[in-house]
Amino acid sequence: MYGFNPVIPNVNVIGGTTCMWGETASKYVIEMKTIQRASVIAERLWNTNIDIKSDLRNVATRLQSQAERLRSRGFKVWPVTS
Repeated sequence: MYGFNPVIPNVNVIGGTTCMWGETASKYVIEMKTIQRASVIAERLWNTNIDIKSDLRNVATRLQSQAERLRSRGFKVWPVTS
């Protein structure tokens, strides 16, 4: 997911969708995984000009901050890994 480049030449995309399939998720962790993956997709959709190879630490730092904000609001969030 981190390496996904959402840019489509000459097309303006204003949204995206995060999917979660269940072979590795149970009802106990699906919310945590889905919210974290949605944060990753949002990061990539909003920050299309970053070089994922050189900026991975910055991306992980922003995702960790987002996870902390979500936890402070009562959401269960899967740990951020890079």
